[in-house]
Amino acid sequence: MPNEDATCSASMQLSVQEEQAPCYTAGYIAQSLLKSYEKRKESNKVAAAYCSVLSSWNESMSCNIQSANFLSYTRRLVEFADRGGLFSIKDQVFIFFRRMEITLKPHLQHCKDFLQFNLKQELTVKLTESRIVQLGWESICELNENMSTVLLGIIIDRWIKLRLHAFAQSCIFLRKIKNENTSKKGQKGLRKQLKSN
Repeated sequence: MPNEDATCSASMQLSVQEEQAPCYTAGYIAQSLLKSYEKRKESNKVAAAYCSVLSSWNESMSCNIQSANFLSYTRRLVEFADRGGLFSIKDQVFIFFRRMEITLKPHLQHCKDFLQFNLKQELTVKLTESRIVQLGWESICELNENMSTVLLGIIIDRWIKLRLHAFAQSCIFLRKIKNENTSKKGQKGLRKQLKSN
């Protein structure tokens, strides 16, 4: 398995724009999970533990501006879109989400593969078994093994839902460009297929 991860990361490079998107999306996922767990943290110890991990991922914008490093170019989209409420993530968290994106990217290359099998389930397995994703996760989450595994599963699920929604949109767009029939009588739509998978 490590050989597959090494070849995957070596063969798949992300452009500057593709690296800015995981930074923005990671902040969105962290912030939405933090908000949902903060509502329950008073009565639930697990939710309180998840809140402490998720809140530790936040980095204020003043720190970002002062500490310019080799990953500061990835924050441009967040800085551009921020009007004061966005969740700015730390570099280690960005590296974890970038590793997930690099692992997913080879599987999201062709729209034809999308219709043949349960892509969500396959991608979940790939991400959970990926050694580079596991290493990234261990560097940002310091919970016991059970709670850590559950939180990782929730984050992977949210990441895949966002990525597959964007992938379905691009497949629909490519079909429209090719003037193919986007829907035949009796055939499920791409979104319905994605939802049922």
